[in-house]
Amino acid sequence: MEEQNIPQNVFEKVKRIRESNLLDLKDIAKKSRIQLQYLEAIESGNLSAVPDVYDKLFFQTYLSFLPLKEDEKKEILNEFQIERLKIKPEKTTTIRNLKSVELDQSDVKRYKNLFIALPVLMVITIIGFLAFNSESNKVETEATIEEISIYDVVNQVTKRDSLLADSIKKAAEKNRPVASGKVTVELDAAEQTWLRVVADHADTSEYLLKKEEKLRLDADSTLEFLVGKANGISFTVNGKKIGILGRSGQVISYLKATANGVVSKRTKTIQKKETSNDSLSTQ
Repeated sequence: MEEQNIPQNVFEKVKRIRESNLLDLKDIAKKSRIQLQYLEAIESGNLSAVPDVYDKLFFQTYLSFLPLKEDEKKEILNEFQIERLKIKPEKTTTIRNLKSVELDQSDVKRYKNLFIALPVLMVITIIGFLAFNSESNKVETEATIEEISIYDVVNQVTKRDSLLADSIKKAAEKNRPVASGKVTVELDAAEQTWLRVVADHADTSEYLLKKEEKLRLDADSTLEFLVGKANGISFTVNGKKIGILGRSGQVISYLKATANGVVSKRTKTIQKKETSNDSLSTQ
């Protein structure tokens, strides 16, 4: 039973230390600003899910939140380095043996001439290298060194992942085809608004959209709407932005959209008295 309780590796060890001290991994992620998925990958030993240049830095930051002495942290960090080499071995260089070949007399003479010219060429190369290296060192000395904190690194990784996800989402929405004869309406709530939708004269649905909430609707031929606030919804029909189709104090009593766009619209003004104005417009 005791052998089963011994951690199998450094990743399981730090996880048990965290859990025994009742530390929530989500709290560590929030305070360190490291994405939760990376911390979970570290605790499971799945370093391949963590960017190569950041895995050690993320582990050190995670380790700083555990109530350990400095010598204990150093020991755990050494264990991490060993496990990391097993998971991500360093690249090695393979040296191949070259077979010797026999040279004829003409080759011998040519190589003798080469050996005579080689020292001169080496001297010129060394002088050029020293001059270039001296200039490079001068530039590097004059340059200021900027330290990058763990928070900057986390922000860079988070921003990169967010930009990638946004670009994929935008590309998918842009390339989503609208079939011939079908209709697609995208709704963007300017304020909380109730609406009823009838798709293809059969399927009726009701929605209560909150401010800034979005909704996409598709139908084979027609979409018909009743909207409680004419100024509460911005319409985009078949990829073409139509915008808000009414004013404050009005309802859209009827709106019909097809593959040709908005083909019919009626708005009604709600007055304090129980009289109302109907206006009919057909596009």
